[in-house]
Amino acid sequence: MNTLRNLLWKNLGITLDKNFFNPVGIVLGGCIAAIVFGFLWMNTHDAIFRILFYISCAPVVIILFGSLYRPLMWGFSNKEQRRELEQEVALEQFRRRAHDKHFER
Repeated sequence: MNTLRNLLWKNLGITLDKNFFNPVGIVLGGCIAAIVFGFLWMNTHDAIFRILFYISCAPVVIILFGSLYRPLMWGFSNKEQRRELEQEVALEQFRRRAHDKHFER
């Protein structure tokens, strides 16, 4: 798990925490729904399945394009800009952990 965490952090600037797993769950659920509705649409040629297919694809596309901002900035940045991004992510994580009930004293 630590090797995966380090790999994602070093290459993409992604951290594995609760705010990462929620969008991943939405994307996976939307992909599964899109596959099911797409399969049903291709077999039945019913308009309701086509509509459901497009509706289930919409959150996936929105979340994927919205989540590309930080990895793109990480990939196009130099060492100084990466250091700034690391500080921003570390500060966000610190704030989340400070408010998380598991870390309160």
